[in-house]
Amino acid sequence: MHNESIRYLIVPGWQGSPDDHWQAHWQNSLPNSTRVEQADWLKPRREDWVGELQRTIAAQSTPVILIAHSLGCVTVAHWAQLAPLETLRQVQGALLVAPADVERPNCPPALRNFAPIPADLLPFPTQVVSSDNDPAVSSQ
Repeated sequence: MHNESIRYLIVPGWQGSPDDHWQAHWQNSLPNSTRVEQADWLKPRREDWVGELQRTIAAQSTPVILIAHSLGCVTVAHWAQLAPLETLRQVQGALLVAPADVERPNCPPALRNFAPIPADLLPFPTQVVSSDNDPAVSSQ
């Protein structure tokens, strides 16, 4: 089901979402969706990723729903802390799937600049989907 007055923004995690990833399938099945394209998927910098998310949301002429995975979820949380009110108001909701725990001891070094993870509630309706056996996700 989709709503053409809403833009679905796919927010991939570290290393992007290849063609066989669930986010790619959703993007292909939602005609009014677009992907947030980061300049460097392998060496993510928090400031760059948050800035690109801000630019992508601000460029939309319709309300948006964020569909984020892994490090993309953490990017959304950092963005929400810094985003201008006008851009925050564009976001109608977010689906955060398997948020990466960038504070865990075995976190890859490339992701550590995203720590600490913001603890504030997001200012828009949010659904978090996670499993209890994902090594990159903490249940806390």
